[in-house]
Amino acid sequence: MLGMKKGAAIAALIGSVCTLYFLPQMGFKKSLFTVFVGFSSSVYVTPLVVPYFPEGLENGVAFLVGLAGVAVLGVIFKIDWKGLVESNLKLFKIKK
Repeated sequence: MLGMKKGAAIAALIGSVCTLYFLPQMGFKKSLFTVFVGFSSSVYVTPLVVPYFPEGLENGVAFLVGLAGVAVLGVIFKIDWKGLVESNLKLFKIKK
């Protein structure tokens, strides 16, 4: 599965499901989407991050990435990107 072992994929799925414990109560569809996003982010990010950890920690890294994947995306979506760009334009005195 995209360079990820089965054990790591299962750990990613479990991490994604555990994310639901830390989030406010939501409906079934939102819960499924949350698990899907956490699992997907773990599938794609874990193979990139694993080389920076000691050997044999792939499953643990996959679990943590699955657990944190949804939180990281939530932070990214809450950033006021438009305000950030406008403030940088003012800072560097660039006109639109």
